Amino acid sequence: MSEELFEKGAEPPKVEKKPKKQVSQATLDALARGREKMRAKREAEKKAKAEKKEEVKAIKETEKIDNKGAKENIKQAKTQRKKTEQLKKEQKALEMVQERERQAERLKKIQRFQDAKCRVLEKCASVKVYNELNTCLENIDEDTICDDDKLQSKILMMKESLELQDNHEIREDVKKHVGTL
Repeated sequence: MSEELFEKGAEPPKVEKKPKKQVSQATLDALARGREKMRAKREAEKKAKAEKKEEVKAIKETEKIDNKGAKENIKQAKTQRKKTEQLKKEQKALEMVQERERQAERLKKIQRFQDAKCRVLEKCASVKVYNELNTCLENIDEDTICDDDKLQSKILMMKESLELQDNHEIREDVKKHVGTL
């Protein structure tokens, strides 16, 4: 039985092939036009792909250049910021030095005034004259002392007011000693 299954029998019947359909010349021309269109389309796609690659390459090169420019800009900005900070520090230091100099000059003027005041008061002949002069000189504040013009005018006004007093002793002593202040 098993042999019967595998036994080759006679050749299978031949299937008749259908005859090929005759294609007209118009159809052949249409197929040729279609193939030509597809070839042109593939070439256009290849060309577009190549152009796109070139554009991408150009963009990448531009970005590299831009990145270099951006890096340079960042570097310049950092150096500019450092210079600015350095200038601010130097300006602050200069202002501190100038303030110290102004304070030293202020203290020097005040000390010079105090010394002159002591010299004038030491030359007073009486306690009454001393008290009058001391009261007038005590009314001069530090801001006036530091401004030379104000100090000059204040001393002249004080001298005139003391000279106009009724007491002859004070007038003479003021004329004698305050002129040197």
